[in-house]
Amino acid sequence: MVKIICAAMMITMFSGCNLRTWLNNFTSKEKATTSIKELKNVTSLENEKQFTKFVANPKPTIVMVHSTWCSSCKIMEPIFSKLADELNDAKCGIINLDQAPELAKKYLLSGVPVFLVFQNGTELSKPETRPIGDMSLDNLRQKIDEVFSEFHS
Repeated sequence: MVKIICAAMMITMFSGCNLRTWLNNFTSKEKATTSIKELKNVTSLENEKQFTKFVANPKPTIVMVHSTWCSSCKIMEPIFSKLADELNDAKCGIINLDQAPELAKKYLLSGVPVFLVFQNGTELSKPETRPIGDMSLDNLRQKIDEVFSEFHS
């Protein structure tokens, strides 16, 4: 048992993962998403051109920026999909930073996964207020709500 706990701690330390989130996902009976295209209510964006068109929408838009090598991103994909299921008045998309590296420079991205919030093509979140890293569904929902309330206050 001690070896399992040590292994879990090593995995989370070196993957940048939150231990509680990792354990919840590890013990979850839900099937892990095997493909980005399988995420419900989340539009897969292939390049910066699609990204720009997607965020220009008048509806609030949330985009998860991820990388295929990122373990925290894999943890957040099904959580983001659940959030997208709940949001009737917002569009949700996901883009692989490896396919659109210019986004990192344009939006000053320092890590993944990161959640960018837009409306009418304007980013509502600021680099210091963007939700970043792995977190629970409740924490992600709260951080997105904070971005919207800060912008609309």
